[in-house]
Amino acid sequence: MGKDSCYAEKHVADNVPLLPDTLYGVYKVANESAANVCWQDWQVGSIGLRPYCVYGVARDQGMTADIAKAILATAIGKPYHIRFGGKAGAMMLINGTQITETHDADQVLGLLNDYFEFIAAAVTARGGEILRFIGATILIVFPIDDKQDKRAACQAAIDAAIDAQNTLASLNHRRRRQGQEAIEFGLGLNVGEVIYGNVGAPDRLDFTVMGPAVNRTARLESLTKETGRNILFSKEFADLIDEPVQSLGKHNMKGIDKPQAVFALESE
Repeated sequence: MGKDSCYAEKHVADNVPLLPDTLYGVYKVANESAANVCWQDWQVGSIGLRPYCVYGVARDQGMTADIAKAILATAIGKPYHIRFGGKAGAMMLINGTQITETHDADQVLGLLNDYFEFIAAAVTARGGEILRFIGATILIVFPIDDKQDKRAACQAAIDAAIDAQNTLASLNHRRRRQGQEAIEFGLGLNVGEVIYGNVGAPDRLDFTVMGPAVNRTARLESLTKETGRNILFSKEFADLIDEPVQSLGKHNMKGIDKPQAVFALESE
């Protein structure tokens, strides 16, 4: 939770603000804060099983909610089967600004808080579900199910991407006025079938998503640096959204045999 020099006493009291200096520490602090909100709002305790994943009363919807549902079912004496796999649809991968070792703990925390907050607000408002935080990279799914078809999921994803980009412009204006560096991000969008579930050793499972669609989404995000565009997407995705799009030609992608068509928003 930070260097010893950050704290006046060796045994840190509960009311002392924490100053983590690693991403793992930042996630743990966020985990604890989310658990506190669950208690304050619903008076139900939450169980943090791993960094940035709080399972409790507030985690009762979405692809990753089965553990929370199982905990609640156990509390009232009912059985519940946890699904360890499944299929989902529209994918979004966002890679944020590099957080270098030259930042101190306060800068890292402030940068991550601003970045995670505006991304989470944009995607959750459109029905997206954040699956994983990997450093400053965020993996998001817009589910395709009985309530939302493929076209609706893709439209929700591009709307969320545009919302995030618009919010970023005003956020960066504020950060520059305060003498802080701007936040930059690249965003890849794709649609296709993916497999999700808990994988790993028996005593160490981790939730992840797999499949060619995930790989293409990651490659699209990587191309944002080369093309100078913040938002890139596949042809399959472009065919399902209402916004005018622009073809950027075909590009080679690591791990994919043939060059792939890449598209961007005409307005960007």
